[in-house]
Amino acid sequence: MKNILIVETGRPAPSGAFGGSVKSIFQLIEKIDKSKFRLFYYSKHSIDLVNLKLESYNIINLTNKVSINHVNRFSFKKYLPDFFKKSIIYNYLYFLSNKNFVNRLIKLISENQIDIVHGNDRFTANIHVIKSAKLSGVRYIQHQRKFEDKIPFYFHKYLNYPTEYIAISEAIKSNLKFRLRIGEDKIKLIHNWINLDLNENFHTNIKSKYSLNILWIGRIIPWKGIDVLIDFSNELINRKKMNFKFQIYGDFMDKKYQIKIFNTISKYKLNNYFIFNGFDSLKNIFSENYFCLIHTSKQPEPFGRTIIESMIHKIPVIATNAGGVPDIIKDNFNGFLYDPENIEQLIKKINLLTNMTIRTRIEKNAFETIIKKFAGKSQVKQFEEIYNNGKTNT
Repeated sequence: MKNILIVETGRPAPSGAFGGSVKSIFQLIEKIDKSKFRLFYYSKHSIDLVNLKLESYNIINLTNKVSINHVNRFSFKKYLPDFFKKSIIYNYLYFLSNKNFVNRLIKLISENQIDIVHGNDRFTANIHVIKSAKLSGVRYIQHQRKFEDKIPFYFHKYLNYPTEYIAISEAIKSNLKFRLRIGEDKIKLIHNWINLDLNENFHTNIKSKYSLNILWIGRIIPWKGIDVLIDFSNELINRKKMNFKFQIYGDFMDKKYQIKIFNTISKYKLNNYFIFNGFDSLKNIFSENYFCLIHTSKQPEPFGRTIIESMIHKIPVIATNAGGVPDIIKDNFNGFLYDPENIEQLIKKINLLTNMTIRTRIEKNAFETIIKKFAGKSQVKQFEEIYNNGKTNT
């Protein structure tokens, strides 16, 4: 039996909700053959909902074994000017300051006889985890869930240590090849997926009182583009399509941004058209019928987990045509793609969905796409093969 340590570095939302990367790794935790692999989990942030799920799967949770409250920051940080915090000198010192965290993680790897460390974030976020694995002499797998930009020169010596880079979309794979200069032989494309309970009712018959009851799910941060819905609202009102609501599920990650969005909604007198529901379970979210899900990300989405979650519930998806989204959506086949800067294009896609023949075809194709491509059977098998047959670290 091999001992696998999964490391998560992402921070939770204010409500304690966890993001798509944690949801996705739980799909693996649920289905992997536990007679062959003993799983350990460590997160930089203790999240009650995650801890409860780990306990239910009988996974060994090491999160509280390493305290990082006194590392990852300088005690004098608040006294430094902002321009210095962005300098290469500060970032290098910040990198070196995590020595205590690295040493403690090395101790955990040794004490639990870890064979493989599986980093569940982007390379730069996992850099101290990679360093810990390298100093421990154990295999390291980099599960790349976000795009990289510039890589500091002092990270370069760690680029070849992972035996495999797992890309969650073709866009992430290209980013690894051309930004990090990782050889194609080291990159495996394994899409995110959702574990299906085929006893679940994936389509409700509850009638919505709004002809356009539109769903939006995600962390509410600027690049997720919720302001696109504000522009869209004005267009719907101007065209006399008054009977609509946007059902928004997710947490604001920044108070200033929340105030800005609320002020903009009030300025245009749109308060009656937006319902901010905060975080909720998928079961509760999908207990209602929706006209469609509108995905509004202005920057390329690494994958688009909420898209496949909506498709399996037979909710038509209109999504921005960038990043990992085209891996999932084929325009006018199982959903629609649009440019978030082009509201007229979005209006046209909405109009197409009012045609029941088109809508039924889209729903059917979307559901079948998930069953065939994003239901996890091949993905779990690939991970088990990687764990079993991986290369040796260099």
